[in-house]
Amino acid sequence: MKKMANKRLWLGMLVIALAFGMTVVGCEEEPKDELDGTTWEYIGNESGVTATWVLKFNSPNFTLTISAQGQSVTNSGTYSVSGNTVTFTVTDEDGETGTGTGTISGNKLTFLGGQEFTKK
Repeated sequence: MKKMANKRLWLGMLVIALAFGMTVVGCEEEPKDELDGTTWEYIGNESGVTATWVLKFNSPNFTLTISAQGQSVTNSGTYSVSGNTVTFTVTDEDGETGTGTGTISGNKLTFLGGQEFTKK
């Protein structure tokens, strides 16, 4: 009788160990956000004025600071990544929401407007 109870105990422990092992192995890791924690920069010359654009990602948020002639303005919002496309969403003070996209290729992030940011 004692041997049978001992076998059941070990069988129960084996089932628990197998169930736990399959749970751990079966879990897929969430895809890593390659942009999280990165900084990108674009230096442009529009109408003879040189401006520096600095884009920082802190998942799921981003900040974009544009500096020119000793002044700067910062915008922020959220972003998402699907494949090599980044979608940006910004909501202004009036509650208006706007979106934009960019394409990642290696250490370059290009916006539809043609601004090509380089990863720092």
